[in-house]
Amino acid sequence: MINKSYLLFAVVFAVSSGVCAFGQSKDPNAAEVLRRYKQSLSWQESVSMKVDTDVKAKGDFGPYADRDFVHIERHFIFRRDHGRTEWIGEALFWAQEEKVDISKSSLIKEIMTGEQYMSLINPLNAAPLGAVISRDYKEHQENVLDSSDFCGPLFGRLPGISHKGIAGLLGESNNLRLHDKQENLNGVSCYVLEATTKYGRVTAWISPEKGYNALKWVFENSRDDLFDDAPLSAKWPELQGGTSVFDCVEMQEIKDVNTVFVPKIARFTDTVKFTNGTNSGDQSDYTVSDIQIDPNFEALGAFKIDLPNGTRVHVKESPGVHYIWQNGKIVPNVDAPNFKEIDKMVDEIKKEKK
Repeated sequence: MINKSYLLFAVVFAVSSGVCAFGQSKDPNAAEVLRRYKQSLSWQESVSMKVDTDVKAKGDFGPYADRDFVHIERHFIFRRDHGRTEWIGEALFWAQEEKVDISKSSLIKEIMTGEQYMSLINPLNAAPLGAVISRDYKEHQENVLDSSDFCGPLFGRLPGISHKGIAGLLGESNNLRLHDKQENLNGVSCYVLEATTKYGRVTAWISPEKGYNALKWVFENSRDDLFDDAPLSAKWPELQGGTSVFDCVEMQEIKDVNTVFVPKIARFTDTVKFTNGTNSGDQSDYTVSDIQIDPNFEALGAFKIDLPNGTRVHVKESPGVHYIWQNGKIVPNVDAPNFKEIDKMVDEIKKEKK
């Protein structure tokens, strides 16, 4: 009896040990990888960081359609405290002879206070032309967060997918799939998630050793896929589709309460295909530094609207009234000048944010 009991215990122990060992080494399923990927993005909700971008675009489509080639550097501080965001810095427009064109360069000042937003229209080394202020800030904030000009791909975001982000698209798909084998990207092992959505097809390379961040993702769409709330073909009949690729060249480890991994050097390429067989696209290179997770925003003086006295202000809720900024607030401009110039700039900003 003792021998049989011992044998039975040994068998049960061996089986249990085998299950435990297998459970520890077994790859997680697609839902678990996605959950951890979403968790890896939580640092974005409360952060301050410096971002340097270098954008080169062929101007056949989008906001640069009137130019053969565009080269713009942007250097700015990005801060976010959940519903409050700001981008403050400068945009340098490079002329074809590879020197900065001051006449086309400008300051960057996009501030969302949680109650309203302010977009400054300010040429570099000159007085501001004016500012746009509105209480209807949420959609504007989402559009800027999506923009590759303002580092949206660093956060897994891009335009045309209803502000869902790459993680959101993967999460809403009915056919999310985890590849059978891991793949190496620059020597780093990654799980590969793939899904088809109503906006297009998404593939993401998720690295366990880098905090389950996405070291790469690819988004591909076609004419029949949605661009926000309408088919791509309805919004731009001349487009066949496109491919957006994000590559994180280097991650940086930030030791806070928890260890956080944040992109340090990354590249985003966006290519569109036309129905006539031609292509167009742009490339954005990002460098991230001076990262603070959950900083003291009050000490940083963040999310505060401050303009030079006399700056003309366009209030979207009151389009027929001319205002200026005076002593920290908006007041009616009793000596209203011709506002055609600022109205033209407002229209251009609206086009670029679409």
